[in-house]
Amino acid sequence: MKIILPGCRPLSWNAIYQSKHWSYRKTYVDDAHAEVYSALNSMGIAPLSGKNIIQQRVDIRLTGYYKNRIVDADNLCSKIFLDPLKGILLVDDSPKYVRSVTTQCEIDKKNPRLEIEIIPIDNLREK
Repeated sequence: MKIILPGCRPLSWNAIYQSKHWSYRKTYVDDAHAEVYSALNSMGIAPLSGKNIIQQRVDIRLTGYYKNRIVDADNLCSKIFLDPLKGILLVDDSPKYVRSVTTQCEIDKKNPRLEIEIIPIDNLREK
């Protein structure tokens, strides 16, 4: 499953924590959560239904597509965009349900966005 946040330019951890007041970070996090909820809503996924929760373990890949200057891949703040998925698509973000989270950054001058890809793991191969 792929969730696309059009026009989203995720900030780097450095930008979020560089001596900013806590209220700035809270506003940014709240806005990011709202973007995720809006994208899910446009996909027909209702936040409170519980019927879309993926019951198996997953890998998650976040790809930030930037119009010009990209951030370092290890600086893409994934947690801010994954936390709103708990209880909607993910049971939880603990290791029991999420095996890995990877981030990558690319340039796409015409279509900047953030893509969150949830990849179910074949549990039979895990054993």
